[in-house]
Amino acid sequence: MFLSGWAAQPATAIVSSEKSQPFLLGTIEFRGVPLGGWYQFPDKVAESLDVLSRCADSLVRCPMRNVVSLLAESDKLRRYEPYQMLAAVNRLANRHPYRSDLANFHKSEHWASPLEFLARSGDCEDYAIFKYALLRHLGMPADSLRIVLLRRKADGLGHAVLAAYLDNKVYLLDNVDDLIRPQVEVKSYTAVFSFNENARWAHIESSPETIAPAQAWALVRSPIDRGPDLHHKEPSLPKPADSVSFSRFYTAVFSTSRPNPNEHRVQIGAFHSLGDANQRWQRVWRGR
Repeated sequence: MFLSGWAAQPATAIVSSEKSQPFLLGTIEFRGVPLGGWYQFPDKVAESLDVLSRCADSLVRCPMRNVVSLLAESDKLRRYEPYQMLAAVNRLANRHPYRSDLANFHKSEHWASPLEFLARSGDCEDYAIFKYALLRHLGMPADSLRIVLLRRKADGLGHAVLAAYLDNKVYLLDNVDDLIRPQVEVKSYTAVFSFNENARWAHIESSPETIAPAQAWALVRSPIDRGPDLHHKEPSLPKPADSVSFSRFYTAVFSTSRPNPNEHRVQIGAFHSLGDANQRWQRVWRGR
């Protein structure tokens, strides 16, 4: 267990139930299997949480001075109420300067581990992953957190934030804003893809009149695939500051698992862009 050896708990218990969670940014969600080896997200988080836990047990034996400094600062957050904890973690992470993957790792795309971010900072998804790991260390369950890949509605540019589920609301922790925002206040982005240690979700834009029946439709929450995960094929990730082909991204993420032999799939159509597919899907969903 990631948090073994650290008995303290946050001031208010945070209990998550996925069935009661609101959908992200007005989208319909389709749940898939965990990411597994894709960009080593679970492994990087597990490794970082293990280091944080061991260093918390014995600060004098911790081999990483920056971890000692982080723990000294973050330990007091355990006494905070959950909302205060989210806000404090967001501010703490956002103090790190933005650095592109090209400057940091000489790569066009690299997902830094939380420990790498602590040492070298990073770009938008690295902030989100660091916040995710720190909140997990502070006692927040994985089901209350998701890394979210977004698309800006105006021009299709990609971005990444951390979403936190609290009291049946969703708060977005963004590296460009020290205030945490309820998702109802975020109008310029739509969710495309989200994940935590336990699952991944595809998101399709919808409208208020279709969200309620979709929320009640149990199949939407069912796994969209059950095959082995993406250990042998890594999709091209969206760059936060560049135009992104999310239709390509969807294909890479959700077409690499072998189908269950007892599962039957039907292709509704083939489209040139994700926008065209979304529009047609909404027409099918509404029975038009």
